[in-house]
Amino acid sequence: MTHCFSRRSFLKGSAAAAAVLSSPLLPADAASSETENGLFPPVSALCQTQYGPVRGREGKNGLLCWYGIPYGAAPTGESRWTAPLEPSRWQTVRDCTSPAPAAYQYTTFPLGTEDCLTLDIYSSAEAKKRPVLVYLHGSAATGSSLELPGCELVRDAGCVFVALNYRLGLFGWNCLPTLTADPDATGNFALLDIARALDWVRDNIRRFGGDADNITLCGFSDGGRMAAALAGSPLFRGRFQKAVAISDGPKRPGRRSSPTRTLRPVSWPSASRRWPWKMGGSLTRLLPPNGC
Repeated sequence: MTHCFSRRSFLKGSAAAAAVLSSPLLPADAASSETENGLFPPVSALCQTQYGPVRGREGKNGLLCWYGIPYGAAPTGESRWTAPLEPSRWQTVRDCTSPAPAAYQYTTFPLGTEDCLTLDIYSSAEAKKRPVLVYLHGSAATGSSLELPGCELVRDAGCVFVALNYRLGLFGWNCLPTLTADPDATGNFALLDIARALDWVRDNIRRFGGDADNITLCGFSDGGRMAAALAGSPLFRGRFQKAVAISDGPKRPGRRSSPTRTLRPVSWPSASRRWPWKMGGSLTRLLPPNGC
């Protein structure tokens, strides 16, 4: 599958890589001082998690990726508007070589699935205690974990990259009185999903070459606003160490739009390549991106 990146997606990827490379607390060669003492076994496509083994894809130059690893149970039925639960354990190897369906959402038509509490991991065979970048995709109503090319960030920024799917729209944010009757209930189910995902990352990322004590939460647009807000939330204290919000700043009053920012009509085939989770009307899985 060939990617067609817009200026917007290029800036998101570049800014995410710069966030990792420029921060003094996130050295790209964090593991270079570690000795080969057996504490950091080589990362392979077949990897064990606390809930069961998963098999990912092997790309070029030792790049590895795993798609659709469950970090929570399907939020359906009586669990639809509750805090996420742990996923069921599995004994056989779980195939994580193809992207999972996006969270249920409505764009020009409804698509996705409620069984959406999954994450994607991008790493490399030589990764050892690398800084971890956990990414929240833009938009609280639409989107997918496939928003950024994770393998390129692993290759260029020397991190382990994790992208989350979480509940969107009214499934993720719903403050109806019946759902907020409990004093501790707010209806922010998507944020509870993110908390559950961060717990999974903390408990499992070492097996994928990441450092559980060096996690940066990062996001673009609405994802960036969430990352910034969660940095000050007592609920998220200890779940990650740093946060980066990637987004355009507010425009000054009367500022003219740059010609390069002028919106142009985009044909549907071009848009479907740019936003792959909005392809077609079916819920079929997407082909993995090039490189992994």
